[in-house]
Amino acid sequence: MKKLLFYCTAAGPKYIGYIAPFLYCLRRAIPYADAIVDVRDEPDEKTEAAIAGVQSVLKPGITINYNCFQNIPMSNDVMMYVRWAVFRPQFEDYEFILHGDVDVMYAIEKPDLLEQRLRVLGDDVVSTHDGLDCLPVRCARIAVPLMIRTKPWFEAARPVMIELMEALLQGRYPDWQDITFRGDVENQTLFATMMKRAGVRFPKHNFWAYHGFHIGHARVEGRLEAFFGETDGERIEHKRYARDLVPVFKTPEFSKLITNGEVAHEFMQVVNAWSKCKNPDEA
Repeated sequence: MKKLLFYCTAAGPKYIGYIAPFLYCLRRAIPYADAIVDVRDEPDEKTEAAIAGVQSVLKPGITINYNCFQNIPMSNDVMMYVRWAVFRPQFEDYEFILHGDVDVMYAIEKPDLLEQRLRVLGDDVVSTHDGLDCLPVRCARIAVPLMIRTKPWFEAARPVMIELMEALLQGRYPDWQDITFRGDVENQTLFATMMKRAGVRFPKHNFWAYHGFHIGHARVEGRLEAFFGETDGERIEHKRYARDLVPVFKTPEFSKLITNGEVAHEFMQVVNAWSKCKNPDEA
């Protein structure tokens, strides 16, 4: 049995534009990890070429599926819920599946992400760093990646996943209690509800570190500068990731993978914020 599969979904030109850099960083950081990315739309010609170029180098183990979920009425946000309902036969070939976002870039770490997660996983089925059992006082969005132990998760959760998918196919959410947060259905609460319905206990341990660098932080003005200004605490991890990744972001090889203007802008914001960091080695 293979060890680790990353599963991601993507919709819209911007997030499709993250796929090539995501795959590049993933294979660089965790060379044994495979990935499946389910994409709702088709990429433009330039982006498809960039993805195909990375995919050809990284094969085997990288699968990109276009035109997924066409029969599900959805906005881009609904992709965040769909991922909890998806089952691919290939999933059963892996011991662990890590549900992630395509705009999270992975850095080289020793020990690597999987080994660090296994140190705290114990006999839990789900590994998260976001404290699902603390709802509803936590933030409204799940902080992926969220790792599952494949066999026991699907044995327990498949009926719940099917129920969720059937509802989404009808353009609605399941009739479950406790899937709203501040009046809206949101994917962290939905996953927590799925765990409860499947009888899967909440993790005994969760942690913030070892989850990669979320380029999406660039969308909030001043957030990167604040993170890079940390001198202790959990967010100092951003410095460790940036110290490894920013030199990669600045290379011509990596730049060729970025074909979307919004994606290019967000990567540039990371590079610029890091250049202003006063104590880059404090991590």
